[in-house]
This record gives sequence, C-alpha cells and structure tokens, in this order.
Amino acid sequence: MRLEMAKSFAKKAAEIAMRHYKRTEGRRKGNEGIVTAADGEIEEFVKKRIREVFPAERILGEETGFSEEPGESTEKSAAAENAGLAGPARTSAKDDLLARLGGPPKKQTVKELFKNMPAAPVAPVLGGAGDVLWAIDPIDGTSAFASGLPIWAISIGIVTNGIPDLGVMSIPAIDELFWGDKDGVFLNGKEIKPRAGVDEFDSETAVLVPSNAHRKYQLDFTGKTRSMGSLAAHMAFVAAGAADAAILGRPHLWDIAAGAAFILRQGGTILTFSGKPCDWAPMIAGERSSEPLIAGPEKTIRALLSCIKIRSANTV
Repeated sequence: MRLEMAKSFAKKAAEIAMRHYKRTEGRRKGNEGIVTAADGEIEEFVKKRIREVFPAERILGEETGFSEEPGESTEKSAAAENAGLAGPARTSAKDDLLARLGGPPKKQTVKELFKNMPAAPVAPVLGGAGDVLWAIDPIDGTSAFASGLPIWAISIGIVTNGIPDLGVMSIPAIDELFWGDKDGVFLNGKEIKPRAGVDEFDSETAVLVPSNAHRKYQLDFTGKTRSMGSLAAHMAFVAAGAADAAILGRPHLWDIAAGAAFILRQGGTILTFSGKPCDWAPMIAGERSSEPLIAGPEKTIRALLSCIKIRSANTV
C-alpha cells in the first residue's frame, strides 16, 4: 500500500513541479543552496497526503524538517510558531509557506530549523509510530530546476527499522518514474538492473559526482565523471545501469533515501570513504552523513575508494 500511495503522491507532485518549471526563480536559503516556490508547494502537498493516509508515521522533509506527530504538546507548537512554522490553525497556508521559504516572520536555514525540531529515534521500535520514517525531497537539484535544466527529481523514500526500504522517484522533465521495493527496481514499469561490479576500470567506467566534486575530491582513475545535477537522480541512474557508481558527498536523508532503497534492493551497498557501511543514524536524526558516501555494487565502489582522495578536511 505504501508503494502505491507514494507513486500516486509522486505523480501529482510531478504535475505541480511542471507547472513551475521554467516559470520560477530560486531564492537563496542561507548556506543551504536555493529554494523555489515549487519546493514548498510540493513538500506541503506530499506531507499532507501522507498524514491523511498514515497519520502515525513520521515525516522528514528538506524544507520543513520533521512533521508534528499526533498528540505533541502545545509547547512544541509554540516553538514551531517562534521558528516561523506555525500550523494552519495559527496562520494561513500562504503565510506558512512564505515563512518556510525564508520570508516573514523570520528567515532561517534548514540547519537552523533543526535546532527546534525533535530528533527521530535512532532505533525505532517495531510497530510503533517511529518504526516508519518518510523522507521527502520535493525537488532534488533545485539549482538545475531553477535554471531550466532537465535533471532534477522528486524523491520519496521510506525508512523502516533504520534502513531505506522503499523508494519512489520522479524525474518529470524527462518523463521517468522509478520505484523500488521487495519485488525489484523499476523504471516506467520495466525492471532495471545495475552494471556488474568491477575492480578494474577503463575509459567507459562512469562515476556520477556532486557538482562541487572538483573542489572536494581528487579522483585518479581511467574512467569518466559526470555531474547531472541531482544526487537523487544519480542513484537512480546507477540503479538503471547508466553509470557504475555515484559519489554522494555528505548528504541528508531526504537526498538519498529513495535512491538508497533502489541500490540496496539490487544487492548494492553504500559505504563511507573509510570503507565502512553507511551509518544511517545521523541522517535519520536530520543531520548530514558523518562521512562522505559512495553508492553502487560493492566490488566497484571498494575498488574506487582507492582512487579517491579528499582535498580538504572540511568537506560538506
């Protein structure tokens, strides 16, 4: 049921995004990049629909952080109001959206918003409200979106028992819808497979990288690097066999939850640059990954790790 609901949410969100595409401008949100009106509208729509169908399940979105859970105290509501996140009972939807986009009453970055947000449980209790966490990126690749480029994605991932378990991703400008669960990973209804793992590279080996990879990392290998504009899309493209691996930097959960579900469902893995399995706990708590990450078939990414050096200790 969650998969079908997530697919329907993503399809409607894609319609919203395309109404804004090439008709909107981005606004800076502190050091966290840019945001557009589409980001807020899509996140509000998806969160509302999830809450209607799955009222006990937690939601984490890029623009608004953690959703209020049923029965939370009035003190928490007051804290949200002070942070510029008053609910529908206190303010109009327009004012609420404006506040979350950095307008009146107070402009804040996502990092600042998290100071007033409750952390998700690191070890959810099976069957409890914390067992399932929805992670939403309304537009991953907002800079590409605002520039009129085609590779940006709406990402809806579901984390169960602390691991990305199910994902749906729409890339509306090229009419692609990915989804993955226990039955496999699919693109527009057709099952997709990744490239086979390799430990030797040639000129056709392709690694997808963040747009700032030239400043953050030194890659010494014989293949290609490509930056398409969206970390979420990069993971989907690895799942589809269009690239061998993806360097993810230090993402938030909403950036990679859906894509991680694809990679893991296909038998791939996500490792830190030190070669350890990804620690999901910081991201489930709303923070960035504690280390840079790389995703793909394990054989490939372990071989790639020997080719990557971090240029600076202060990577983000």
